[in-house]
Amino acid sequence: MRRELDAREYKLLLDPTKFDGSLSLTAANDFWYRQICPVVDAHLDRRKDGGSRACDEFNRLENRLVRFWDTPNCTLSLSEFVLRSREPDPSATPAEPVQLTLKLRMEDYFVVSQTQLPGTGRKPQTELEEDIAPLEVATAARASGVVLPLKPSVRSRYSLSTKVSYAWHPERRTTGHLGMLFPTLANLLRAPLPQDAPLIGGPKIRECLMKGAKIRLGDGIAGEITLTFWRFGPSFLTLDVAEVSFKCDLIDHAMSREAADRALRFFLAIQTDLAGFVTNAHSSKTAQALPAGCTLG
Repeated sequence: MRRELDAREYKLLLDPTKFDGSLSLTAANDFWYRQICPVVDAHLDRRKDGGSRACDEFNRLENRLVRFWDTPNCTLSLSEFVLRSREPDPSATPAEPVQLTLKLRMEDYFVVSQTQLPGTGRKPQTELEEDIAPLEVATAARASGVVLPLKPSVRSRYSLSTKVSYAWHPERRTTGHLGMLFPTLANLLRAPLPQDAPLIGGPKIRECLMKGAKIRLGDGIAGEITLTFWRFGPSFLTLDVAEVSFKCDLIDHAMSREAADRALRFFLAIQTDLAGFVTNAHSSKTAQALPAGCTLG
């Protein structure tokens, strides 16, 4: 059975060196009012009441610990799967439930939307999302940098993700436990899932999210803006990754033409109007955080 689209998320990597200093809501709102709101007002029509389509501001800051996992032979990433662990706060102890997300992401909508990916942990949640980013081409095989087109662009990939809560002690970080949590996974992989092999982790990441600002796109659809920042361990001293994204939750799995057009125009506009902030050093956040030797197609 095909799953219907739940949301669309537009993502743009930024140059982390542009965000030196402490990560705070004050700094995030300075970026919102000085950089993003002018793009909204310059490229999108006003609302019916004459107001800007940019509304609210960043009012929530979340700090989390994030890590990506794979088998020693990169079995997951070779099949376009990603496994992520996320703890709600750096002070969380290993005994507390960890949010585990298994995600299949690729360009073929029908493959992704008809994949069955149930979870058996606590509070399983499955979502089908369209991930939208600038079109890019790798400069060479396995290179981290990408070449962007001369004009603003988009490319879509489809992401099916299942999240579960799980007390993920170190002894449970094996392919055996992974197969128990996601019982259809082994049959979806292009290579056999090793029997009870240890999972290897990528770099430990301190993640900082800022949320609350929105763009009203019309017909009940809003683009919820998120600023995401990553610092890689072990020192966590350098700001390594920055991203601005906006997510549109669909209504009855649909989005009106007018709302979609505004979202597209805004996304194309920030690629040029924020050119001083945009980076093409990498293709995605995840590509920088996989275990050593693992890459995504």
